[in-house]
Amino acid sequence: MKKIVLLFAGICMAFIPGLFAEDWSVEVAYVDACACSVICPCLFGSDPTNRECLGQGFIRVTKGHYGDVDLTGVMAHHAYKMGGWERYTVSDKATAEQMAAFRKVIEANFVLPGGEIVSFTQGKVRYQNKDGKVTLSVADSDLEIEVVPGADGKPLRIANHPRFQNYRQHVSVKNTHKSEHGEFDISGKNAFLAKIVASSGS
Repeated sequence: MKKIVLLFAGICMAFIPGLFAEDWSVEVAYVDACACSVICPCLFGSDPTNRECLGQGFIRVTKGHYGDVDLTGVMAHHAYKMGGWERYTVSDKATAEQMAAFRKVIEANFVLPGGEIVSFTQGKVRYQNKDGKVTLSVADSDLEIEVVPGADGKPLRIANHPRFQNYRQHVSVKNTHKSEHGEFDISGKNAFLAKIVASSGS
């Protein structure tokens, strides 16, 4: 199965029963670390390196809303098997109203092609980005990635990817997950940081 270049393109819109879909817009800081080799071929429309893509990542809304609900600051951990299960752990700092609205945005724009949300819960989400190293953890997952330097010593970048703005290449040092839906232990594989801008009108 192929991932398309627009990897996280929306596959369903969220509707209020009996009414039109809510207006929404988000700018997101995005982290992804998967089982593919560096650089992940899926980002360019090719098959996963090992014919199966497992991974985890992080989503933080730097600016956004769903209807009248302000989503700025909402953050979540994401673990997945591409085309299969997807688990989201939203920070326990989010309100019940933000949780419901954030799920609508996730369903509209971030669920992977063929994926199914099997868990959408709240919990402690620990995230740090310092000196080119990112660490992320929740109850069932741990992630540590470090930057891949370019020729000038600065982070290697992809300048104009159609989906991921400000793309910075990383590599995983530790990438582990274990839950009732699956488990993996990956290191030395693809990871990246980027910005995603999406809305109900795009």
